[in-house]
Amino acid sequence: TRELGGSLGVAVLGSVLASQYATNISAATGGLPATAAATAKASLAGALHVANALPTDQAGQLATAARSAWMNGLSISMIVGAVIIVAAAAIARIGLPGNPATTEAFADTDTDSDVEAETIEGELAPVAA
Repeated sequence: TRELGGSLGVAVLGSVLASQYATNISAATGGLPATAAATAKASLAGALHVANALPTDQAGQLATAARSAWMNGLSISMIVGAVIIVAAAAIARIGLPGNPATTEAFADTDTDSDVEAETIEGELAPVAA
């Protein structure tokens, strides 16, 4: 289940990041040729690669926009991840059994034995009499 959760987490958070990046970089790629715009929208590395081929003023604008779009996407994906974690914690809190057995419950069940119960840091440990 840990591997499944990790894979789903990467897929979901990666999709959120990619979607936000593509949405935010679109405005900066408006004046580029179609292939250059597609490369810039595909990834941050692609946008920086396209920026290296542009004149200095356009390169700086595209690189700044790409970095900003990527950081925005990362921020949104981390917020989504935090919401998922809080929801999972709430579901676990509600769905898992409530209180563990108390020390009194263990002490009452073994009154005839010559072994007495001793509490050590909240745990029960048998002690020979």
